[in-house]
Parts: sequence; structure tokens; C-alpha cells
Amino acid sequence: LIKHGHRRIAYIGDTSSIPTSSARLEGYLAAHSRHGLPVVDDLVRSNSSSSREAAEAMNELFQHARHADGEAVFTAVFSATTRASLGIVPVLHARSRTDIAFVGIGDFAMAEALTPGITVVDHSGARIGVAAANRLIERLADPGRAVEHIRLPAAIIERGSGEIRP
Repeated sequence: LIKHGHRRIAYIGDTSSIPTSSARLEGYLAAHSRHGLPVVDDLVRSNSSSSREAAEAMNELFQHARHADGEAVFTAVFSATTRASLGIVPVLHARSRTDIAFVGIGDFAMAEALTPGITVVDHSGARIGVAAANRLIERLADPGRAVEHIRLPAAIIERGSGEIRP
């Protein structure tokens, strides 16, 4: 989103008490810092643990995050979970806001069929499952094996919504 010129990016995600959600919020904040962009606290919603709450957060952003002329102060939205995306997308479409860039973490059914298609950071559940099963088999064979963190690559699937310029 920053690469495409966005400077006011809203964030909607789950509670930061969940380690994955906390890491995603940290990534959002770090990206702003790395590019010298201020974080606008009014654009951060890190308490949306359901699609309904994410939809409410998105509607709240449209209602309250505005310039004096009434225009929304954000030009893009980053969704930190698939659940959040499933709440955000209907709000954007109900408001006919195809001018707001959107990137979500986690692919979902119909993401490619929407207009514009939803750009996502895909973290393959199948790949994660295979890695977990392999690790389990290794631990069964060697119960004393040390704990290790396994990182799997993610892929950005560009479908149009994340490539919209401000």
C-alpha cells in the first residue's frame, strides 16, 4: 500500500493479546516507521475479533475519520485477519467505495470474484498443516528434540484492490 502511494492507511485486526495479531500490528507500525509515516491512532482498530466487529470498525472509520470537507482521512485499509476482511469487504461494497485500496491477510473464497478482486497476503493453511504434521512425526521419533520456530513463506496475491492508488 505504501509502495502505491498511500500515507493514511487504516488497520483493522484482532486483539493484540493474540501473538499473531500482535505481530501483525507491530508490522503495520514498523512499516510506517520505516517509511517515515506517522501512525494515526484514530485509524487503528485492534479489537475486531469477529467479522461483525470488523464491519462495525470499518463503518466507524467512515463515520468519524474525516477531514473538515467530509472526505475520509484514509485512502487504504489493511486487514490483519480473514475474519476482519469478511467484515470489511461488504462495508466497502455497500458504500461503493472501490476507490479505497484494500489488502488483507488470509485468502478467502470469492476474493478473486469481487470487483476489484481482493489483494491478499496468503499463508497457505495446507503448507502450515504439512509443516506441523512433519514436525509432529519428528518429535514422535525423537521426543527430546529441541523446540524450534518454523517460518513458512507467505505470498502476496495481487488482484486489484491493493494496487489502487490514492
